[in-house]
Amino acid sequence: MKTLLLVRHGEASWQGDEYDVLTERGEGQARLVGAALAARGVAPDLVFSGELKRHRRSAELAVASAGWTAPLLMDERWAEMDYIDVIKEFDPRFQSHADLKAVAAEGLSGNEEFAALFQGSILRWIEGGGTFRESFEEFCARVDGALDLAFSRLADSETGVVFTSGGPIGVVANRALAGTPSAWTRLLVSVNTGVSKLLLLPDGRLILVSLNEHAHLDVAGVLSY
Repeated sequence: MKTLLLVRHGEASWQGDEYDVLTERGEGQARLVGAALAARGVAPDLVFSGELKRHRRSAELAVASAGWTAPLLMDERWAEMDYIDVIKEFDPRFQSHADLKAVAAEGLSGNEEFAALFQGSILRWIEGGGTFRESFEEFCARVDGALDLAFSRLADSETGVVFTSGGPIGVVANRALAGTPSAWTRLLVSVNTGVSKLLLLPDGRLILVSLNEHAHLDVAGVLSY
């Protein structure tokens, strides 16, 4: 049996000029998850990370906090979907992060209107037929490839830790649960530095043991989504 822990990156800078940077709270969350995993006796044989800045920084901080010495392997396939590309196909007003940030500054972020915008965009993406840089099927296929490679690098009874984003974690969880594309949309609300645990059994079955575990954040009072 092989074990893989998927860790979402720390809180990113939604209101900053660049989203792909951790906030001060996000950096603290990354340190906390590393320390919490080490305290639980997690000593990974390999650590994987997507190549986005928020992935790499979360991995670096967590690894340092945990005192892990396992090799850190980069795989760009753990990247999040291109949310701007997905949203602008649904609503052409939003062509950049700055456009979304401006709307969020007006109070749209987090309310029902923003939720409707995001949900409508995601459903449009799943339906296909647009001019997306990456289709939903291609997104799922690349995440599946990253997952398969990660497990292939682990020997029996070994453990790996992956630092990635909420979308890929949802893809992996949905695969383990044999869910439909629409079921994936219900797995998108994820916790910053939440930990999801997967087992690969000798017969090839993928088992989702836990999703978005975040006791380390509740204790410290720094929970964010």
